[in-house]
Amino acid sequence: MPRKIRIVVADDHAMVRKGFGLILSREPDMEVIAETGLGKEAVRLARELKPSLIVMDVGMPDLNGVEATRQIAELAPEVPVLILSMYKDAVYVRESLRAGVRRMVSTRDWFQMNPPCTWVCPKKAMRASR
Repeated sequence: MPRKIRIVVADDHAMVRKGFGLILSREPDMEVIAETGLGKEAVRLARELKPSLIVMDVGMPDLNGVEATRQIAELAPEVPVLILSMYKDAVYVRESLRAGVRRMVSTRDWFQMNPPCTWVCPKKAMRASR
């Protein structure tokens, strides 16, 4: 049996966080192992749990997603971060990439993907397009 993709969801909006968690958990090869609404907690979870992926919002109250990603890249470089944000501003994109984000997806684009979890695993996108 192949290993599941172990995911941490970090978003300060509880409804969004729970929604993403629910959608991702429905995928047989994905498992949401933790959720948080705080950037500092996302950094701690990355260090302690070593997930396959962290899905991170840009705007969080204690530590924004870009800075949290920067810290994760230093403390747990093997943990990839995907930023999911409503912002498409070039400054956010540039700073996110400099911080070590592996992929950035706008929430608008995410809702248009079919199935929506293809942004987590590109192989799923390839299978879905066949």
